[in-house]
Amino acid sequence: MTPELQILLLWWVFGGTHIWLSSLRTRAKWVERLGESRFIGVYSLIALAIFIPLNWIYFSHLHQGAMFWSVPRTDLLRWVMYLVNGTAFVLIVAGLIRPSASMMMVKDASVTGVLRITRHPLFMGVGLLSAMHLVPNGWATDVAYFGGMLAYLMIGLRHQDQRMLAERGDEFRSFYDATCFFPFMKGQVIPALKETPIWILALSVAAATGARLLH
Repeated sequence: MTPELQILLLWWVFGGTHIWLSSLRTRAKWVERLGESRFIGVYSLIALAIFIPLNWIYFSHLHQGAMFWSVPRTDLLRWVMYLVNGTAFVLIVAGLIRPSASMMMVKDASVTGVLRITRHPLFMGVGLLSAMHLVPNGWATDVAYFGGMLAYLMIGLRHQDQRMLAERGDEFRSFYDATCFFPFMKGQVIPALKETPIWILALSVAAATGARLLH
């Protein structure tokens, strides 16, 4: 089996086990048997058991296989990527500091700051980084890895929204209706920036700069 097919298969297994274990019926059954903390431990171990070899295979076969596209790395492309990647880091850092009500065990459903941009800031930030890595990297292993990550995020986040709506009802519905899935769909960038502390933006820029220097 080629490395790109191995990567796609592992993404399928990773996503499938995540969605299956987090579905309402399955999760309730296993939490009843194991308890909340043990279930989370098993859930995490299964994820690591798949995610570690997935990354090992990809980084062992970086930029390999057939090339599906080749985009010239012009100055314009670089600046577009800097802008999008910088935005992604703002979403990631702000999403880590102010977790979304769409995540497990987060009860605060107020819509402020980065949550005005998307109800999934952390994972949408990772999605933007994945999309930007696809643009200049058209090799089969890169497409399988970053394309697989994008597919997993989109399907997984949709499933997460539906699970939260079923589990938390009206409490989550108000948060769901006031936010958007894809970033910037509600056009509240200015209020989001005003409500985001300057130190979060500075930390995001520092993280993006550090990642660029180490890349």
